[in-house]
This record gives sequence, C-alpha cells and structure tokens, in this order.
Amino acid sequence: MTMFQTFKDWFWLEKFWLPPTIKWSDLEDHDGLVFVKASHLYMTIPYALLLMIVRYFFEKLVKGLPLSRGTELFTLLLVFSLWLLKPWAYDLWEVWRDYPKQPLLPSQYWYYILEMSFYWSLVFSLGTDIKRKDFLAHVIHHLAAISLMSFSWCANYIRSGTLVMLVHDVSDIWLESAKMFSYAGWKQTCNTLFLIFSIVFFISRFIIFPFCCDLFKLCRLYWLKE
Repeated sequence: MTMFQTFKDWFWLEKFWLPPTIKWSDLEDHDGLVFVKASHLYMTIPYALLLMIVRYFFEKLVKGLPLSRGTELFTLLLVFSLWLLKPWAYDLWEVWRDYPKQPLLPSQYWYYILEMSFYWSLVFSLGTDIKRKDFLAHVIHHLAAISLMSFSWCANYIRSGTLVMLVHDVSDIWLESAKMFSYAGWKQTCNTLFLIFSIVFFISRFIIFPFCCDLFKLCRLYWLKE
C-alpha cells in the first residue's frame, strides 16, 4: 500500500501536470464552478458498455453491416462539437486565458466523456468483432487516443482538446460513409466519398492540425506575457 501511495504521489506531482505556481488546490470546485477531475474518467467505462448494448440492439433492428456503426456516432460527435464551439474557437488567446483555472462546461464534459467512451467500446468489441489484418493497429490507435484524451483532460487542456478532437473527427465521417457504400456495392458513390475524405483529411490533418499544435507555443507566449 505504501508503494502504491508513493507512486500515486509521484504520478500526480504538480510539476508534471500544471504550470509553475499552480497547485491542485487551485482547481477545486468553488462558487458553483466545476473543474476537471481524473475521477470523472471512471464514467467512460460504464458508458462504453452502454454504447455496446445500444450498438447490439441497433444491429439487431436494422441488420446493418458491422463496419457501418462508426459513422452515426462520429456524425453525432461532430455535430455536438460544432454546437459547443465557444469564443476560443475563433479567438486563440481565449484558449489559454486563465489557464489552467478554466471551469468545466457541461458541453465539454459530455463531448470528452462520449468520445472516450466510444473508443473504449471499440477496444472492448475488438474481441468479438471479425479479426482483421489491422487488428493490432486498431488496438494501438484506440489506446493511444484514449491516453491522449485522458492526459489533456487531467491537465485541463479542455479548450484546445475539443478543437483537436473536432479536427480529427471531421474526416472520419466521410471515411466510414465510403466504407458503407463500398460494402453495399455502390462503387461510384464510394469513390466520390473517398475523394471527399482525402481532401478533408489533408486539410484537417496537414493544415489545420499543425496550426492547432502551435497553440501550445501560444500558451508559453501567453504565460510570458502575463
């Protein structure tokens, strides 16, 4: 028990997670404001199981193709992310204003929790789905995505994190749609959607995403400015 407590104290050292002079006590709930907590992430597991149950009944109801399940959820998550866009989506200085003392909004909570729950459900369902050549790649991808989202949550990179997730989600809709039409035998529609996916992927991952990464440089400039 002592060894576990020692590791826990080391793992949550403030110098690993927070800017200088900021303590975990600064991020405690107060005056009706709620801040992120690592314990919030526990809920992603039961929600993941709930998503698997919903998926099971949907597949029974529509008798759809197993690989088509991602499109609907990616679409919902993207629409939700567009709906929750806040001033920091347009004014990059707002991304880091008052960081890390930025309260958690309900829309941010649900976007993160649903996204992570979805990836956990993909991990859990890998054992029952048809095993493909890229099985290991999927495991690594899903676990990496969960780890990165967990880190950004615990360090309260919520504002920048939601923008990064939006950039990543926007191209997945077209890819999953192209897969569905490919399996349905609609080759021309599949090719058109895949072309759209390629364009959106290039713009979002090679232009917009590097720009989002520069936000972390802005973070340092903002701290120096203050």
